[in-house]
Amino acid sequence: MQRETGGEPSLSERQQRDFMSVLAALAVLMQLATSVHLHSQPDQLTRAMQADLGVAFALGLLVLTRVRAIRLGTLQKVVVGAVALWLVLNVVSVIRTARPITSGLLIHMVLLALFAYTWLPARVAAMIVTAGYLLLVAATSFSRQPDLPGLVLTGLVLPLTWYLTVHGRIVSGERARSVQLAALAATDPLTGCLNRRAGHSQLLALAAQWAGHPERLSVALCDIDHFKRVNDTWGHEQGDEALARVAQTLRAQVRAGDLVVRWGGEEFLLVLADLSPHEARAVLDRTLRGVRALQLTPGLGLTLSAGHATLAEAPDITALLRLADQRLFAAKRAGRDRLCSAPEATETVGTETRF
Repeated sequence: MQRETGGEPSLSERQQRDFMSVLAALAVLMQLATSVHLHSQPDQLTRAMQADLGVAFALGLLVLTRVRAIRLGTLQKVVVGAVALWLVLNVVSVIRTARPITSGLLIHMVLLALFAYTWLPARVAAMIVTAGYLLLVAATSFSRQPDLPGLVLTGLVLPLTWYLTVHGRIVSGERARSVQLAALAATDPLTGCLNRRAGHSQLLALAAQWAGHPERLSVALCDIDHFKRVNDTWGHEQGDEALARVAQTLRAQVRAGDLVVRWGGEEFLLVLADLSPHEARAVLDRTLRGVRALQLTPGLGLTLSAGHATLAEAPDITALLRLADQRLFAAKRAGRDRLCSAPEATETVGTETRF
């Protein structure tokens, strides 16, 4: 598995659904509090019944946000539509009862603008927001307390809301593209592994992290045995497929957080952190067995040779990689399809372990 290459990930679909659920739950609480308050005042029966309807409305939205069968885009449109409909009902109430235009109604208008500009196409959002604001303006002629300063201030806030949300979407898009470009720059396109530059950079960071326990940071240089024969016999297309399958196997055998790097050609670097030398060799043995078991073209079998070293055996990264390379060469010279480690450690050959 590869580490993240940096940048802040965008909100996942689950996070966005959870965010909408929280908003709906808050709306339920607010409408309940409003309903209780209005029911305590005998002259506010009409508004209390409207608040009761708001509770049901908010509960319905809360339920919808938890229905996974509804696609996120559809859910966002439903939320915007529900907020717009609730605004219309409140405006109709102002027109019918001549009640004051409260600050809550003005904030409702701003919330509608935020949701619409964030989740809908700009033109559609602008039409909804403009229609909502014109309804508020029309309601002022019926209200006994129209709150003209608040209405004017809301009218000034709406264009600012448009600018901030649209600008935020642009910034988020650019950030996502930057993260994607960074990932592409760090990834080998054929195998999906880290490329050499990115792998070396992350190895340096891990070496600094494990400087206090260097024996718990291992590297292994792995090379596909007789790979030139694969290209010469089955062709370069099959050779590329073999490289991709080996890389997939390496990533499947190591742990999350370990590094798999395409070091060059048919050579891979594995970086294993927070493992003792014995534990690291066990992972590497399993990796070699995984490659040996690959099912490719009939008659085409693959094996790996690997050289293993720990940071405790070398003064720096350059020396560490040089030592791993020397042990890889020793594994090749000893007959291939084996792991060569420290002299006092075990050497794995095929399915047997030699001391």
